[in-house]
Amino acid sequence: MTHWITMHEHLFTIVEEGGFNLMMKHGLPQWTSVSRHTIRFDSFIVTEFKKRTSDRVINFVHLPPPLKGANITDCILTCLHDWEIDDKTNDIFHCCAHILNIMVQHGLDQVTHIISKVHATVDCLNRSEARLKRFGELVSQYNVFPRCASHDSYYEFCPDGDE
Repeated sequence: MTHWITMHEHLFTIVEEGGFNLMMKHGLPQWTSVSRHTIRFDSFIVTEFKKRTSDRVINFVHLPPPLKGANITDCILTCLHDWEIDDKTNDIFHCCAHILNIMVQHGLDQVTHIISKVHATVDCLNRSEARLKRFGELVSQYNVFPRCASHDSYYEFCPDGDE
């Protein structure tokens, strides 16, 4: 399983999915599920073993926060140098694009549910005159000012109370 997950770059959480475990139990009746933490740990062990027994295996690297472009670039370049493949620019570009895509998808997953909740809240407020009035009272009570997008700064107070 560990080899399959790392070979195909599946997320470690795949081992916790119901359908995956059902499929495994059907194919291997003696199958018992494992956690993503266990499979992650096993993946590091397998990778370390392969690294010691092979002349070239790309491994996992822990990159602590903050995950900024410069930190990620430095880490990737260090790895490429360590693996002695820093002269392969096309491969490097593909690798960087893949990593960036994974990071963007993860970030979008984190904010999508928040945006949908805000959208649902606004819809709820707009569907009822009473709720909209009460919301306006709370805005006044807590001295919250409407905001709007601006060229100069991300947010600025809207002139004349316009939204």
